[in-house]
Amino acid sequence: LNWCFHHLKEYMTKKIILLTLLVITIISGVVLEMLPIHIHDGLDKVCHFMAFAIFSGLLTLCYVEFFGAKLINRFLVYLLIIGGVVACFSELLQNFRPIKRDCSALDWLFDILAIGFVGMITYLYYSQKEKIEVRDDFEFSKQDFETTRTD
Repeated sequence: LNWCFHHLKEYMTKKIILLTLLVITIISGVVLEMLPIHIHDGLDKVCHFMAFAIFSGLLTLCYVEFFGAKLINRFLVYLLIIGGVVACFSELLQNFRPIKRDCSALDWLFDILAIGFVGMITYLYYSQKEKIEVRDDFEFSKQDFETTRTD
């Protein structure tokens, strides 16, 4: 029973930490959107890329932690579509706030590039992980074949 409780505690702790980081990231993003901050244009694009990359990465980690990696490709497509819509609304709403920030298609593009970058890294990681597992299974089967063949 103690072993079970320990693993449950470890399992839930990781999920709680990921969810907490995700909520902090969302709140930070909302607060930063409302502040009248003026950043040099090149640095602004880097900030947009980093913010959406961190948000997408944390969201992907939460998805894998809660639901597993079985349907990760479908999740990545949804992440790109929904993330693009959220980024678009984020940019469009800047015109209606009294913070004197401009809506920029280039900011939206960098947001989409960040989501796509995280999606590509995630896809490559899980497709490579799947190939390694398949390769390990194949080598195991090959050893079994050679052992039974010599008998």
